[in-house]
Amino acid sequence: MTFDRLVGRVLRPCLATILFSLISTPSASAQALQVTIPSSRQYEFHSKRTGGNYRLFVSLPESYTANDTVRYPVLYVLDGNGFFGLATETHRLLRLRAEVPELIIVGVGYPVGAFSETSIPRWLDYTPSADATADSLRATQLGSRARSGELRSGGGPQFVAILRDEIIPFVDASYRTTRDRGLFGDSLGGLLAAYVLVTTPELFSRYALSSPSLWWNNGDIFAREAAYFRTHPALNARVFLSVGADEEKDRMVATVDRLARILDDRHYTGLVMSAHVFEGEDHVSVGPAAVSRSMRFLYSTSK
Repeated sequence: MTFDRLVGRVLRPCLATILFSLISTPSASAQALQVTIPSSRQYEFHSKRTGGNYRLFVSLPESYTANDTVRYPVLYVLDGNGFFGLATETHRLLRLRAEVPELIIVGVGYPVGAFSETSIPRWLDYTPSADATADSLRATQLGSRARSGELRSGGGPQFVAILRDEIIPFVDASYRTTRDRGLFGDSLGGLLAAYVLVTTPELFSRYALSSPSLWWNNGDIFAREAAYFRTHPALNARVFLSVGADEEKDRMVATVDRLARILDDRHYTGLVMSAHVFEGEDHVSVGPAAVSRSMRFLYSTSK
């Protein structure tokens, strides 16, 4: 074997190893940094009313500057741990073609690491009435994540008071806002939004009820709506009501259809409503579609 061939047999594997290392090993200048959403921030918020702790996520419009005087509508998004990022980036995509106006988006969530960790506090905050049977069933489903007696329902009215008396004033004091407020809620969050709509609708002017859990506590939300209608001929709100076609037919699809028919038949003065069934979507997959369509209906710039 010649010297050149011997050197080649030795060097070729070494060169291949070096080349592979250069390709597969991150550059020394590449740093692993925490991902953040631009023009956004979060606050650890403590309720003086209940002692409960919340995490508020806030994203600002592209044109928002400290030296300006322009004020902006605010969209409050429940389940902020799961829906804030989705709502913020959906809004920014829709803004590329000016389909919606600039908004301040506020996600209302909890000081936890993952959305799955919000099961217990949202069960309390988003349910307008207590249901011990539902509590027991849900505790069984959660297993070790729900310690004995920790899971309970019926805190909706108190949570609405926190929104009204503490969170909204904090946002209004911190940013240049208008009185044009919207509320997006999904699942139990949608139930809570429906509760606000038929009890204190003046708190918000736009409502997105995505796959709302209207079945809660034997459908007591329908009794609340009937009580509101007896003394209120007007319901000054823009409402988008939606559900996935592949969700539970009786508990979800049928109850959403029922509420849509009732609101339509009431002929409330001031109510502008659209109801939509998303084909091919289930209770989890429907979220992104509902966020996009809700924004486009509630804030359409073409109306």
